[in-house]
Amino acid sequence: MSENSFNGQIATLQQRIVDLQKQVTAVPERAGEVLLETLEDLGTVLEELHVADEELRQQNEELALARLEAETAR
Repeated sequence: MSENSFNGQIATLQQRIVDLQKQVTAVPERAGEVLLETLEDLGTVLEELHVADEELRQQNEELALARLEAETAR
């Protein structure tokens, strides 16, 4: 996942939070429904963060190995 893509997703989610807050303020009766939507979104975001974390760890391991190989080649 590229940095721009990740930043775009963060901005989208921030806007989604603002929209959900407005919905609850405008129609308090929908608070339960909005809460469910929010929890679903949160679950999705946590899964995406988990995947991004795994990707970053893998890249870090690859960089460390490449660095070790470069130092060994000197």
